[in-house]
Amino acid sequence: MSEAVKRLQIILNQQGAKLKVDGDLGNLTKQAIDNLKIPLHLKIALKEVGTREIVGEKDNPRVKEYHTSVGGIGWKDEIAWCGSVMGWIMFQAKYITKRQEYSPPTYAYRALSWMKFGKSVKPCIGAVCVKSRKGGGHVTLLLGQLRDGRLLCVGGNQNNEFNIGIYRVSDFLDFRLPSHLIPQPLLTFDLNVKSTAINEA
Repeated sequence: MSEAVKRLQIILNQQGAKLKVDGDLGNLTKQAIDNLKIPLHLKIALKEVGTREIVGEKDNPRVKEYHTSVGGIGWKDEIAWCGSVMGWIMFQAKYITKRQEYSPPTYAYRALSWMKFGKSVKPCIGAVCVKSRKGGGHVTLLLGQLRDGRLLCVGGNQNNEFNIGIYRVSDFLDFRLPSHLIPQPLLTFDLNVKSTAINEA
């Protein structure tokens, strides 16, 4: 059972799904994701919610798969993986079709390299959100907003997990959208959540 998946299920129910909020990313939850009218890469991302690092010597093979997709062969899951999973998502959506050294962004595993991806847009659904942090950067995908204007962003390495985090517009340096997509308005959700610090290192 995953608290991150529970939040996802609550969000899906606000879009018309009738899911049991049990924290299980099963077939019914995945079908509800498929039913959303959102860009393909965002659907792919939502199906990764709940993926997290393994504490200790072992590694989550899914996180290692993210790293491998952008050239990080053999990297452990404790290496910052927000950029790697973003690259993996774009490969799965076929928005990027070549290895990372030949495709924008040049080094997909580096979060700040996503500043060169696609086109700059105002906050919209599916936008790649890029921010700086001490020691590097962070990259995540924009799903929607709360009624107070805070953003719901789905991404990896957010408290060592792939989840839906709460951010502010001012947290980000830029919002980038795959060049072939037309910006769509943000979805608005009702969630009673406080802003909490997110560890992205």
